[in-house]
Amino acid sequence: MARIGQILVEQGWLTDGQLQTALRNQRILGGRLGTCLLEMGALSEDALLDVLCARTRLPAADLEDLRVVDPEVIQLLSPRLALRYRAVPFRSLGAQVDLVMLGFDNLEHQDELAFGLGKTLRIHVAPEVRVLQALRRYYGAQCPNRIVQILERLDRARLLGSSHLTSDTARELLNWETDEAAFAAGHSLSIGRSTRGPAGDNPERPAGPSADEEAPRLRLVPPGPSPGSPPLLRESGRPASAGRGGDATKPDTGATATGPWRRQVAAAEERLAAAGSAEEIGEALLEALGDRFDRAALFRVRRGRVEGWLGTGSDVDTDGLRSYVAELDETSAFSELDGGAGLFRGYLPSVPAHDDLIAAWDEPTSSYCVLVPIRVADRLVLALYVDRGRNEMEGADIPPLLVLATRAGSALQRCIGRTKAARKPR
Repeated sequence: MARIGQILVEQGWLTDGQLQTALRNQRILGGRLGTCLLEMGALSEDALLDVLCARTRLPAADLEDLRVVDPEVIQLLSPRLALRYRAVPFRSLGAQVDLVMLGFDNLEHQDELAFGLGKTLRIHVAPEVRVLQALRRYYGAQCPNRIVQILERLDRARLLGSSHLTSDTARELLNWETDEAAFAAGHSLSIGRSTRGPAGDNPERPAGPSADEEAPRLRLVPPGPSPGSPPLLRESGRPASAGRGGDATKPDTGATATGPWRRQVAAAEERLAAAGSAEEIGEALLEALGDRFDRAALFRVRRGRVEGWLGTGSDVDTDGLRSYVAELDETSAFSELDGGAGLFRGYLPSVPAHDDLIAAWDEPTSSYCVLVPIRVADRLVLALYVDRGRNEMEGADIPPLLVLATRAGSALQRCIGRTKAARKPR
């Protein structure tokens, strides 16, 4: 069986010099060769998984397989055996268990695992860092600081993903807005450039379509004075196993001037204008979005953390949502919004804050989603989440979400102003 390094060099994915450096690091630091290559930034995680499958002729356990595993499946394998053989079961189908393990070629270990599980094994492969991450998540294993640092860098890079707005999607959003009856209030969408947000000083962020040309950004321009620096529109890549998303968005045939979606948006704007409390603002948003999306939820942002608040949809567990908490200093789509991003669109990459969110749903599955910030005086106070399960968002969905977020921010600011005025001594 050819070695991974040999395959990578022969396929042109690595130079011989990179391979020798990785092998030297492996002798000093330990771990698998693939881990050393990821640590060097010489190889992408997807490419590493591809070559592992090609070399072993075994199926892949990708991020979606490992991010939310049924607790009953985890309980099939004792922590003692899981940690001893560095193996994680992630799916059970009748008398067969899908399992990822580092020693995928050790038949003796496979026999002992099969005996311990009492089922037939179907062995999968994954990068060492993801197996160790799964062992930490499901069995409480200690994860070396070196591995933690590699995972943080990989997860952040995956979160930033495809940071540009494709021209097809941009035209589609603009076409929605050029309808004469689109927004009687006078909103318009324009393509601009932005350097706002944490990505501006992040050397690891992908450069976009080319090194010389910054990708276009989307900004919402309300009537009246210019709002200042335009926020980013970020479109996330779909997990490797699911293909690319967002490049073939279809026009929404229901989003005409007389369509129900437009009427729902207009009605929500009226309710937001009249809202007298944060609860009324949240209810107005969720009522407008409940019929349009499978799930809609609002998250409060305060004291450096994100907290689940209100939600609607068949898979939304209110208690689970309200128990959700994530710190803003953790890598997540929420932290990107807090840093200045104007939108997150795509599949949520597998990081702890996202995995906990997915686990809060009644049906814990990853969905193609949109997260929109709601700001007061440039400060993130709420985050609006919507998804349609595995179906991608239509181009006509995005502008109304941006408008509703802007209206909600204005409504919150009015509520805060009234509260402050009422507290002042007369």
